[in-house]
This record gives sequence, structure tokens and C-alpha cells, in this order.
Amino acid sequence: MKKEIPLRRRNSHFGFKLRHVLRSFILGAVLALALVALVACGGGGGGGKKGGGGGSDPVTNSGGGGGVGDSGGSAGGGGGSDSFDDSATADTAVSTDVTISIVISDPAITGLTSPASAVVTVIVNVFDGGSEIGTGTSLTLSLGVWSATIADLPLSIPLDFDAHGFNITPTEIFAGSNTNVSLTGSDTIGINMAPLDDGVALQFPRIVAIINPTAAINQTVNISADLEGNASETLTVVFTSDPPGAIVTPNQSPTTTGAGNVTVNTDYVANSTIGTYVQSISVTNPQGNSVANDFNMVVAVSSTDVNVNLSPVLGSVIGNRANGTGTVTWTATVTDDVDDPATDLTYLWSFVQTAGDFLTASFTGTGGTNNANPGVLVDYDETVAGTVQLQMIDLDGGVTTATFPLNAGQFPDSVVTNP
Repeated sequence: MKKEIPLRRRNSHFGFKLRHVLRSFILGAVLALALVALVACGGGGGGGKKGGGGGSDPVTNSGGGGGVGDSGGSAGGGGGSDSFDDSATADTAVSTDVTISIVISDPAITGLTSPASAVVTVIVNVFDGGSEIGTGTSLTLSLGVWSATIADLPLSIPLDFDAHGFNITPTEIFAGSNTNVSLTGSDTIGINMAPLDDGVALQFPRIVAIINPTAAINQTVNISADLEGNASETLTVVFTSDPPGAIVTPNQSPTTTGAGNVTVNTDYVANSTIGTYVQSISVTNPQGNSVANDFNMVVAVSSTDVNVNLSPVLGSVIGNRANGTGTVTWTATVTDDVDDPATDLTYLWSFVQTAGDFLTASFTGTGGTNNANPGVLVDYDETVAGTVQLQMIDLDGGVTTATFPLNAGQFPDSVVTNP
């Protein structure tokens, strides 16, 4: 006979089973969530009875060690690992290679001595906020363009690029810059260079005065010359002597002051014969333009006289070619002492041609010499090259001679184009 269970006991037993199922379900859900968290954060392995698994710190991404179990449990799990793989992070580019490209423009038509064809070396310096980070990179000329690649320049930092062009001397005759350039990668930087003397007259050093005492036979005396030029430029001074060898220190390279003046001295050893001997001084500036003066040294029985030679002083020369013609007009600015104003001077222009396709250029006048100021050079085209010479003679017989180069392409055949 089937034994009946009271209803209250049956309900109580059913409730116990339901609670047990719910508790198991909740515990399983909690364990599942914990497992997900451990996987996400790199948590440690499980511990024993009392030893908890070590989790990962979500801020520092560092794993914590597991707790220590009791005699019934095993040691706690190891610390969690970083949830990010550092090895997978790519390096960020911080530098780049830069290609420099330079086209040198020919000078304007008036008074210039440095055409682009005279440039034989171009270098580029790179600056970061005034600090030089790339020094003296040499460029290579190809098809009229100077270029080079500068490696490992910083990105996203304003940089300044300075270019310098030198002739064969080497004297810097062209310069240009490109400033405040922020590189982005695989950049090409263009720099326009212009002649340093763009738009200005030819500049000449000046021999202001020569002080030369009368010398006794076989005596050594001092000759001094007062010179002028641009501020803080180095001049080349050469003395020549008749008879040869009488001047002890013929060659000097003085630097002018900030005011543009300097005095040079040289020793003169007098001849053993009484007479008057012609000496010469020439002065050349960094542009390659020069002036020269002749002066007399008197060798006498005694040496009591001091002579001061004040020859004409050349300030500048400006050349101007009328467009479409073969005529170049040269105008000289000259000063002399008060007794000989510039209008009383004799001007002798001449030209020695060294290159040219067809024409033979010369100054107007007898024998290719123009006795006037301005001087007029005729039969000129842009292929003509050579040396221009100007002699200025005052009423006292003082002579100043100036020479300067006329380079091919100095005055283009046409500088006006119609669009």
C-alpha cells in the first residue's frame, strides 16, 4: 500500500530542491562572469581553499600574485599578464629624408659681376630654431638644377634652409633661403638663390692716400697706404717695385674696420743709385674688382721730404644695356681732391675681349678707347666676355686704374618678353 506523504512535507521538499537549483544557477553565473573578467584582464590561476587567484590591475595592466592556500588547497595562481601586446605597437616615424632643389637665377641687367654660370659650388645648411643641425651639404648640378638629399631631418619641427653659391675663388656670390619649413615625409624643398650684388653698382676698394718718404741711398723706409672698402671685408694688397725686389713685404690681406677703412704698411729698400723709381699698389676686394695706383719713390742723398699722393678715388661703376641693342653704357662715380674736381679728370676706358660668338666689342674712340665718362661699349652681345679697364688721371698726374670682369651673359640680349 502506497504511503501518503503529507502535503506540507511535500511542499517543503520541493522548496528545498528549488532553492538548491537557484543557488547552483547563481553560483555558476558568478563563476562565469569571474572567468570572463579574468580572461579580459589576464587574471591569475585559481588558488586553494583560502588562496585566491591573482587578478590584473585594470589601470596599470600589471598582474597580481595569487593567495596561499591552506593544507587542503594548492598554492594561489600566478599573476595576470598585460592585456596589451607591446610588441605589436609600431614605431612612430620621427625623421625623414629631404631632397633639396635649387635653380639659380641670372642677375638683373645693371652693374652685376656674378652670373649664375660662375657658380661652381653650392652648399646648404639646416637650422632648427637657430641651432645648426645640418652643415655644409654639397649639391650636384644637373640640367641647370642643383640638388642633393639630406637624410634624417626631424619631422613637424620648423626648419630653416640656407643655401650659398661660390665661384672658383671661392667667393660667395649667390645666396638664398627657405625658412619655417615643417617636414611631413618625402619632402622636396626648393630654394631660390639671387646674386649677393643683385641690383647694386659694382663696388671697388679705394686707395685714399699713399704716404711715401724720400729715401736715402740703400736706406729702408716705410710706405703707408690708407684704404677704404665695405665694412669688415678682406682686401688683397699687392705692391710692385721698380727695380724689382726693392719692396720687402709686397703682399698683404688686411681686413677693413666696421667703418670700412684700413691702413697698410710696407718697407721699401732704396736703390744704390740716386733717381726716381716708379712703384705700384693694387687693391682687390672679394668681388674680384680692383684698383691700382702708381707712385714715385725718390732716392736722394738725404731723406728729409715726405710725399703724400692723392690720386682719384673710384666709388662705383654702373653698366646699362639698352634693350635690343649692342651698346652698354658705363658710368663711373669718382672723387678727387678739391684742386681737381671729377669734371677735370681724364677718363680712359678700354676692353680686352676673351670670348664671344661673333662680335668684337670695344669702346668708342680711337683705338677702342673712350676718353669720357660715361664710357660706351659697342658691338656687344650676351656671349661677349673679357676685362674692362678704366684709368682716371688728374691734373697733377695722379693715376688710378680700375679693372673688373665682364662675364658672358652679364647683359642678356633680351630681358623683355611679351606674354
